[in-house]
Amino acid sequence: MGRLLKTIAFLFLFPSIIALIYGEYYNLVAFLPIGVGLFLIGFLCSLKEPNNKHLTAIEGFVIVAASWVIISLAVAFSFLILGEVSKKFIDCFFEAVSGFTTTGASIVSDVESLSKSTNALRLGTHWVGGMGVLVFLLAVIPVSEQKGGFTMHLLRAESPGPNVGKLV
Repeated sequence: MGRLLKTIAFLFLFPSIIALIYGEYYNLVAFLPIGVGLFLIGFLCSLKEPNNKHLTAIEGFVIVAASWVIISLAVAFSFLILGEVSKKFIDCFFEAVSGFTTTGASIVSDVESLSKSTNALRLGTHWVGGMGVLVFLLAVIPVSEQKGGFTMHLLRAESPGPNVGKLV
């Protein structure tokens, strides 16, 4: 979970860079603290090495479910702080979840009216969601079987269909 949080924290770098390029400095208040907070929580979670590095199916499903909720909440809080998507938390959460699940549903009627950096965060959720959040993370953070880490349960929890193969 710590690795996942640290990796998702970097999702907030992209809109921060866009905000700097386009002079939207007021939006950095929504991106940097949440990104730094996720990274610090992830770092703290990563400090203690688990005794047993073998993931069971239950642990894999819990990690997948928790990761979806945590990253959706983080993006929803950014949208709420900015106030461009909506002033209501539930609408911001819906927008974040719809991005990560790539449902195509949106509460934003005029996407072009969003600031460039807010739109970059929104599009980042669609990009990560299109790949599959955990598939993306498994590609970015490979855990080798030689170290005792097994990721097949995570992959099975995220992948549709009965047969799952390792990423190549």
